[in-house]
Order: sequence, then C-alpha cells, then structure tokens
Amino acid sequence: MRHIFALFLLLLVCAQSLAAASPGEAYATANALYEAEEFEKAREAYQGILTRAVSKEVFFNLGNANFRLGKLGEACLAYRRAELLDPRMAEASQNLRLLQRKLGFLQFTSSGMGRAAGRLSASQWVSLICAGVWLILLGGITMVLYRPRHPWSGVLLATTICGVLIAGLASVGSYIHRDSRDPANLFIVTGNNVVATTGPFPGAKDIIGLPPGTEVKVVAERGDWRFVHIPGTRAGWIQQDGVERLWPYRFAP
Repeated sequence: MRHIFALFLLLLVCAQSLAAASPGEAYATANALYEAEEFEKAREAYQGILTRAVSKEVFFNLGNANFRLGKLGEACLAYRRAELLDPRMAEASQNLRLLQRKLGFLQFTSSGMGRAAGRLSASQWVSLICAGVWLILLGGITMVLYRPRHPWSGVLLATTICGVLIAGLASVGSYIHRDSRDPANLFIVTGNNVVATTGPFPGAKDIIGLPPGTEVKVVAERGDWRFVHIPGTRAGWIQQDGVERLWPYRFAP
C-alpha cells in the first residue's frame, strides 16, 4: 500500500512539474519519455503541451507515440495536423503514406490546382499576399513621389507590376487552398470500427466501413450521430465519438 501511495505521489509531482515547465522543457521531458518507451506517458505529455502551444514537431511526435500505442487513427490525425502547419514536412507526409497503404483510409481527391495550393499553408499564402502589397506600395508610392522620367522609373514600374502579380496569384492560391481543404469542415475517423449507416439509430443498414484515418465532412448532427459526406460521392450517419475535427484550434494553421 505504501508503495502504491509513493508511486501516486511521484506521478503527481511529475505532472505538476510538467505543467509548470516551459513548453521547451515540457517538450524535452516528453521526448525523454518517448525514448524510454513510456509511450502512453509521452502521449499525455505531448497532449499537455498542445493545450498551451502548437507546433508541427509536437504533432509529429504525438503521431509517433500514437502509432507505437496502436492508435492508428489518432496517429493519422496528428500527422495531418503537422502537415497543416507545414505542408512540406516530408516526415509527416511519408508516415501518412505508409498508414494509407496499411489501413486503406479514404481521402477526398483534390484538383491539380488544389494540390498545388496545398503545398503552402494558409499563413504562407497570406504572407505572399502581404509581400505583393508591399511591393505595390513601394513601387507605386515612389513613382508618385518622383516624376515618371526619373532614371529608376522603369525599375519602380516593374516592382509595382511584380507586386500586383504576386498579390493576385497568392490571393487565388489562398482561396483555392481554403475552399478545397478547409480544415474547419474536415473530420478524421479515429475509431477502429466506424461504419456509416443509412440512419441515426442502432440497427440501421450499413453503407460502408470507414478505416481509421478516413476523411469525412460533417453536414448535420442529431444527438450522438453525425451525417457525413464520404469520399466517393457517398454519405451516411456515423456516431460522433468515432471522429475528430481536423483543426479544432481557434487560429488558422
């Protein structure tokens, strides 16, 4: 009994220390737990960090911990969130491809333009728009202040045109990115035995089994059930505890 009580106190102290630590210290502690193959504790530690700050590295390592615990749907979700923060994160993309081959989960297909737009995050598209606007202001205002016959007028005109092109193309890319892969409307199947049915009640006819990692779009809710669009022009009802919103955080990735 005394050993159990001592263990409880030790875990309590560790939890309090983790909560009080800075994100960097907490991240190092979580990584140490993972290296020690304490995967459940590492998973909890990574999740604790994400309540205070998000980063692609924490999401990626959380995905690894979930994978080692056999929580493959949650691993897919964590890797997808890491990809949202950095679409060019090769490690997360590679692990998702491996899980797709293993699980056969379903995904919505994107057009060629949608895939191209998805190579940058929403914040990166906004940064490009801002850069274009700054070039427009730099070139345009300088041209107004100086006469068109100024020796630098050609360079200023080219700068303004370049800014217009960058801002315009980035605005289109941002719109396509938001419209085709809006994380606010996308959910990921995390349960192991999720089945879409014809109605929101037990005993309804099965439509299709949804492997962990499958993408769905929620259209309506009724009690503990959600009516979802499924890749492949299908739709059905699933229980809400089998899916999680791709991006539940208050700010855009």
